[in-house]
Amino acid sequence: MSKRNWPSVCPDCGADMLSKHAWVCPPCGKIRRAKWCTPEKIAGQYQQKRERRQRRKQDPVLDEHFRIIGRDAARRMRTRVVVHYSTDPPYCNCCGETEYKFLTIDHIDGRQGEPRPNNFIQWLIKNKYPPGFQVLCYNCNCAKGFWGQCPHLLE
Repeated sequence: MSKRNWPSVCPDCGADMLSKHAWVCPPCGKIRRAKWCTPEKIAGQYQQKRERRQRRKQDPVLDEHFRIIGRDAARRMRTRVVVHYSTDPPYCNCCGETEYKFLTIDHIDGRQGEPRPNNFIQWLIKNKYPPGFQVLCYNCNCAKGFWGQCPHLLE
Protein backbone atom coordinates (compact mmCIF):
# COMPACT_ATOMS: atom_id res chain seq x y z
CA MET A 1 0.00 0.00 0.00
CA SER A 2 1.45 3.36 -0.94
CA LYS A 3 2.14 6.10 1.59
CA ARG A 4 -0.28 8.52 -0.01
CA ASN A 5 -3.26 6.36 0.98
CA TRP A 6 -2.50 6.82 4.66
CA PRO A 7 -3.63 9.94 6.54
CA SER A 8 -0.87 12.25 7.79
CA VAL A 9 -3.10 13.27 10.70
CA CYS A 10 -5.01 10.88 12.97
CA PRO A 11 -8.71 11.09 12.01
CA ASP A 12 -9.77 10.49 15.63
CA CYS A 13 -7.58 12.79 17.74
CA GLY A 14 -5.99 15.09 15.10
CA ALA A 15 -2.40 14.31 16.16
CA ASP A 16 0.34 14.23 13.53
CA MET A 17 1.33 10.74 12.55
CA LEU A 18 4.97 10.38 13.43
CA SER A 19 5.72 7.38 11.24
CA LYS A 20 4.22 6.36 7.94
CA HIS A 21 4.73 2.72 8.93
CA ALA A 22 2.85 2.80 12.25
CA TRP A 23 -0.52 1.06 12.35
CA VAL A 24 -1.57 2.63 15.64
CA CYS A 25 -1.80 6.35 16.48
CA PRO A 26 0.63 6.89 19.42
CA PRO A 27 -1.43 9.51 21.34
CA CYS A 28 -4.90 7.92 21.18
CA GLY A 29 -4.02 4.26 20.47
CA LYS A 30 -6.56 3.91 17.61
CA ILE A 31 -5.82 1.72 14.63
CA ARG A 32 -5.15 3.71 11.46
CA ARG A 33 -7.08 3.09 8.31
CA ALA A 34 -6.31 4.04 4.76
CA LYS A 35 -8.34 6.94 3.39
CA TRP A 36 -10.36 4.63 1.17
CA CYS A 37 -11.17 2.27 4.08
CA THR A 38 -13.72 4.27 6.06
CA PRO A 39 -16.38 2.72 8.31
CA GLU A 40 -19.10 4.36 6.22
CA LYS A 41 -17.79 2.82 3.02
CA ILE A 42 -17.48 -0.63 4.61
CA ALA A 43 -21.01 -0.36 6.08
CA GLY A 44 -22.35 0.64 2.65
CA GLN A 45 -20.81 -2.43 1.01
CA TYR A 46 -22.35 -4.72 3.63
CA GLN A 47 -25.70 -2.98 3.20
CA GLN A 48 -25.61 -3.58 -0.57
CA LYS A 49 -24.84 -7.27 -0.07
CA ARG A 50 -27.63 -7.57 2.50
CA GLU A 51 -30.13 -5.92 0.13
CA ARG A 52 -29.13 -8.27 -2.71
CA ARG A 53 -29.65 -11.30 -0.47
CA GLN A 54 -33.07 -10.01 0.64
CA ARG A 55 -34.16 -9.42 -2.96
CA ARG A 56 -33.16 -12.98 -3.82
CA LYS A 57 -35.15 -14.37 -0.90
CA GLN A 58 -38.24 -12.33 -1.79
CA ASP A 59 -38.24 -13.46 -5.42
CA PRO A 60 -38.41 -17.29 -5.58
CA VAL A 61 -37.68 -17.37 -9.32
CA LEU A 62 -34.50 -15.32 -8.87
CA ASP A 63 -33.49 -17.40 -5.84
CA GLU A 64 -33.91 -20.64 -7.80
CA HIS A 65 -32.01 -19.14 -10.74
CA PHE A 66 -28.95 -18.33 -8.61
CA ARG A 67 -29.12 -21.69 -6.85
CA ILE A 68 -29.03 -23.49 -10.22
CA ILE A 69 -26.14 -21.33 -11.45
CA GLY A 70 -24.12 -22.05 -8.30
CA ARG A 71 -24.85 -25.77 -8.42
CA ASP A 72 -23.90 -26.02 -12.10
CA ALA A 73 -20.65 -24.11 -11.53
CA ALA A 74 -19.73 -26.43 -8.64
CA ARG A 75 -20.42 -29.50 -10.80
CA ARG A 76 -18.29 -28.16 -13.65
CA MET A 77 -15.39 -27.46 -11.27
CA ARG A 78 -15.65 -30.95 -9.73
CA THR A 79 -15.74 -32.57 -13.18
CA ARG A 80 -12.65 -30.63 -14.24
CA VAL A 81 -10.73 -31.76 -11.13
CA VAL A 82 -11.80 -35.42 -11.38
CA VAL A 83 -10.86 -35.58 -15.08
CA HIS A 84 -7.49 -33.93 -14.34
CA TYR A 85 -6.54 -36.52 -11.71
CA SER A 86 -7.92 -39.44 -13.73
CA THR A 87 -8.76 -39.71 -17.43
CA ASP A 88 -11.75 -38.84 -19.55
CA PRO A 89 -14.01 -40.72 -18.75
CA PRO A 90 -12.82 -40.84 -15.12
CA TYR A 91 -12.54 -44.07 -13.14
CA CYS A 92 -11.41 -45.30 -9.69
CA ASN A 93 -7.65 -45.95 -9.63
CA CYS A 94 -8.21 -49.00 -7.38
CA CYS A 95 -11.27 -50.95 -8.53
CA GLY A 96 -12.05 -49.28 -11.88
CA GLU A 97 -15.50 -47.94 -10.90
CA THR A 98 -16.72 -45.55 -13.62
CA GLU A 99 -19.92 -44.13 -12.05
CA TYR A 100 -19.08 -40.42 -11.75
CA LYS A 101 -21.30 -39.88 -8.70
CA PHE A 102 -19.26 -42.40 -6.66
CA LEU A 103 -15.83 -40.91 -7.44
CA THR A 104 -13.89 -38.83 -4.89
CA ILE A 105 -10.50 -37.12 -4.67
CA ASP A 106 -8.06 -38.88 -2.32
CA HIS A 107 -4.71 -37.84 -0.81
CA ILE A 108 -2.29 -40.52 -1.98
CA ASP A 109 -0.23 -40.41 1.25
CA GLY A 110 -3.05 -39.23 3.53
CA ARG A 111 -3.47 -35.68 4.79
CA GLN A 112 -0.74 -36.13 7.41
CA GLY A 113 -2.11 -33.45 9.72
CA GLU A 114 -2.59 -30.79 7.04
CA PRO A 115 -5.58 -28.53 7.67
CA ARG A 116 -8.46 -29.15 5.30
CA PRO A 117 -9.49 -26.17 3.16
CA ASN A 118 -13.14 -25.09 3.27
CA ASN A 119 -13.72 -25.81 -0.40
CA PHE A 120 -11.33 -28.56 -1.42
CA ILE A 121 -12.19 -28.49 -5.14
CA GLN A 122 -11.61 -24.73 -5.40
CA TRP A 123 -8.38 -25.12 -3.44
CA LEU A 124 -7.11 -27.71 -5.95
CA ILE A 125 -7.92 -25.44 -8.91
CA LYS A 126 -6.44 -22.35 -7.23
CA ASN A 127 -3.19 -24.21 -6.46
CA LYS A 128 -2.93 -25.47 -10.07
CA TYR A 129 -3.71 -29.14 -9.37
CA PRO A 130 -0.86 -30.05 -7.00
CA PRO A 131 0.53 -33.61 -7.13
CA GLY A 132 -0.28 -36.15 -4.44
CA PHE A 133 -3.95 -36.73 -5.23
CA GLN A 134 -5.82 -39.51 -7.03
CA VAL A 135 -9.37 -40.47 -7.92
CA LEU A 136 -10.96 -43.28 -5.89
CA CYS A 137 -14.53 -44.40 -5.53
CA TYR A 138 -16.13 -43.69 -2.18
CA ASN A 139 -15.84 -47.32 -1.00
CA CYS A 140 -12.13 -47.55 -1.77
CA ASN A 141 -11.48 -44.13 -0.23
CA CYS A 142 -13.29 -45.07 3.02
CA ALA A 143 -11.56 -48.46 3.20
CA LYS A 144 -8.18 -46.81 2.67
CA GLY A 145 -8.92 -44.31 5.43
CA PHE A 146 -10.23 -46.90 7.88
CA TRP A 147 -8.01 -49.94 7.19
CA GLY A 148 -4.95 -48.27 5.69
CA GLN A 149 -5.43 -49.86 2.29
CA CYS A 150 -8.28 -50.94 0.07
CA PRO A 151 -9.37 -54.61 0.14
CA HIS A 152 -9.06 -54.65 -3.68
CA LEU A 153 -5.29 -54.40 -3.28
CA LEU A 154 -5.23 -57.55 -1.11
CA GLU A 155 -6.78 -59.71 -3.84
